[in-house]
Amino acid sequence: MRLTSSLSPMLLLVAGCSQTTQPMPLSPASCSSSPAPQTASDQDRDGLDDAMELAWAQQYLPYLSISPEDACPTAGIIVRVTPTSVAGLVRIRYDVLYNDDCGLGSHIGDDERFAMTVDTSTPPPDGIVTIKAVSHKGSECERESDCGRCPGQSACATLLDNGTARFAVWVSRDKHGNYVDAHSTCQFDNTCLDDCDDSSMPAHPPIVNVGEPCYPLVSDLTTQGFITTDNGWTHPSLFNYDPWGGQPFGGGSVIATDLTDPDFDTPTCQ
Repeated sequence: MRLTSSLSPMLLLVAGCSQTTQPMPLSPASCSSSPAPQTASDQDRDGLDDAMELAWAQQYLPYLSISPEDACPTAGIIVRVTPTSVAGLVRIRYDVLYNDDCGLGSHIGDDERFAMTVDTSTPPPDGIVTIKAVSHKGSECERESDCGRCPGQSACATLLDNGTARFAVWVSRDKHGNYVDAHSTCQFDNTCLDDCDDSSMPAHPPIVNVGEPCYPLVSDLTTQGFITTDNGWTHPSLFNYDPWGGQPFGGGSVIATDLTDPDFDTPTCQ
């Protein structure tokens, strides 16, 4: 299709949708000044059971709506789960890694993120307190969306999963930006040509808990079994990636920075 000249400025923005790719080592401020004692069940020293962190990330994962027409859906999710100042509430940061960005301005390696506050005493989905997504963080195409039950927030949009309504996060086709409401925040004319679709079934990429910046649980996503040819990954430059190493993930952003970004400190209302 031949695009009209009126879209040219938008295309220039899309071409600039790549995120920050300069190495950014973790700073001492990224590490807890008073870590919990290390135990067999809490290797990352954040005061939470590591196995429960992964279980919560899996159980409370929203309905991830990746477009059925996405041309490069190979993905996996790394998570950082941390306690909050409110007992019973935890914060889960999800960083979805992709083999490719295959939209305009395509590149090898892609990542997009969202975060949630979760009340672990309440089963999913009702235990989800709030969700925040920022698509194409750090680029001209950055768009923020949030939902939940905190003051000033709108209720989270849902999709049906086997007849049950679940809070959803929509993923833009081929570019993979995350949005909490496809109909109000992911539209072709206001998000650098991002477009989202309802999928008939939620995506279930593999999920790995990478721990804390100074007490990591994972230092190589290939030997850990995450980025492998068996899982559909094809680019050698993405193999053996250290999520805490301070290096960009292909043409995407620096994952260690993603996981410590205070913009994803979701609120802790009850």
